Amino acid sequence: LKPEESIGMIPPPTAPTFTVGTTQWGGITLNNQTVTYNTPFRLRQNTFLGFPWGPPADFTLLNGSIATLKSGVYRIDNSLRINNSKLIIDGDVSFVCDAPFFTIFSLDLQAATVEINPGCSLFLYTSYGVKVYNSWIGASHTCAAEPDPSKKYGDPHRKQWFNQWTSTSCSSTAP
Repeated sequence: LKPEESIGMIPPPTAPTFTVGTTQWGGITLNNQTVTYNTPFRLRQNTFLGFPWGPPADFTLLNGSIATLKSGVYRIDNSLRINNSKLIIDGDVSFVCDAPFFTIFSLDLQAATVEINPGCSLFLYTSYGVKVYNSWIGASHTCAAEPDPSKKYGDPHRKQWFNQWTSTSCSSTAP
């Protein structure tokens, strides 16, 4: 194949603009907390001559935290970090992770669940690396016919992926 015959990479999509919401300097860290964000936010990073200065503008969920995001554009000037926690998407959410050039990961999921409610959507825009380890991004699922509350909630594909699947009233065989 000659160089002039090759197909070039398509340009990445343009990240949406943060227009309405709360702007905060620095980051948000949730540690074993449950919070619902009804209004989009922007976490801004202080800079000096183009280099970050002060606390990082990360959005961090730790140790069983659960954060629910309602519709809108959420923007952080560093990284989205979820460790052993859950992010619930309840609306049409765009999440922009615009880390500076020397940040290794814009998105860092470790033992994390990102659950997208029915009829909702999630668009992620990252500027640098993405690390997903032992994590799940998928639809929320409820088996209304299941009488056992321990089996009623959870995506059967996720349960199969993590070797936690058992038969329910809605699915008698593993996906």
